[in-house]
Amino acid sequence: MGAYEAQRRSVEEDYTSKAARNSYTRFLSQKRGERGMSDMSQGFKKSFPSFGASFAPRGMSGPGVNSGVMQRSMKNYVGDFNQGYARAGQELAQGLQGYDLDMADLNSWKTRSLADIEMDRQREISRSAQYLEALRPLFGGL
Repeated sequence: MGAYEAQRRSVEEDYTSKAARNSYTRFLSQKRGERGMSDMSQGFKKSFPSFGASFAPRGMSGPGVNSGVMQRSMKNYVGDFNQGYARAGQELAQGLQGYDLDMADLNSWKTRSLADIEMDRQREISRSAQYLEALRPLFGGL
């Protein structure tokens, strides 16, 4: 029976180390993605005023000026940022889903492995009982 306990401990140890590694790499991936999105947002906030101000020297912005070129350019600039930011968020979420799937697979592996070990243990107990039952007549029906 000691062999089964050793197998169980081995599965538990493998599971623990792999789960910890998965959690840590997921955490790093999440932080990296969040940092990238934060950098995108800060870059946009810093560059937006100068982008808007670049229209004034060309006479496309200012009091009483309503330039279609400026409005279209601003709309494109903001739209491109929003699209890139949303894409980065989707990529981050998809990457994290990959880690979640890995964890689900790992949980499934652990459950199956422990069930297989228990089934083997029960099978051995049953076989031993059958052998003892077969020997009963030889020892006077004890």
